[in-house]
Amino acid sequence: CHQALADLSQLVAAQPVPLYIVAVGEPRETVAAFFARRPPPPGAVVVLDPDSSAARRFGQTRFPTTFLIDGAGRIRHINRGYGPGYLGRLRRWLAGMLAPGAPPCATETTPA
Repeated sequence: CHQALADLSQLVAAQPVPLYIVAVGEPRETVAAFFARRPPPPGAVVVLDPDSSAARRFGQTRFPTTFLIDGAGRIRHINRGYGPGYLGRLRRWLAGMLAPGAPPCATETTPA
């Protein structure tokens, strides 16, 4: 998760998009302490999922799981776990989502 967070920071620095980080199964204090040591990317929103209910609904099966969601709220890509090629995949997927003629993607979001 730590390296994925660093890669996500690089990604949003190069292509500003909304970033929501969901802390699954951890109490508020633990999450606050983690992000005090490793600040999230600028503009990122940290959301707590202490009972893992959102993770289950989204089908999260391992950590970290990264979802790319378009402006219509559709999951367009899912990356489960972290390994070689993670950042490259996210860059390619995001570029495809933002390409001319692609279905619209949100550049701003309003939490539901």
